[in-house]
Amino acid sequence: AEAFPHASFVLIGRSHFDTAALRSRPNVHCLGWVPYEDLPSYARHFDVGLIPYVQNQWTRSLNPLKLMEY
Repeated sequence: AEAFPHASFVLIGRSHFDTAALRSRPNVHCLGWVPYEDLPSYARHFDVGLIPYVQNQWTRSLNPLKLMEY
């Protein structure tokens, strides 16, 4: 967010860490949980979608179904 001040970062989903530092940035928007049926209305407006997985043995062989939805 700091490196791209003219971009908007919209984070959707539950967080397992404190997002206060992110939320303090003017170009970061933490929406939290969004109903599944509302996700297409967000997805049609983004340019980049990230799927944040912890890298481990299990996730290295994972088929990221969210990628197909994006």
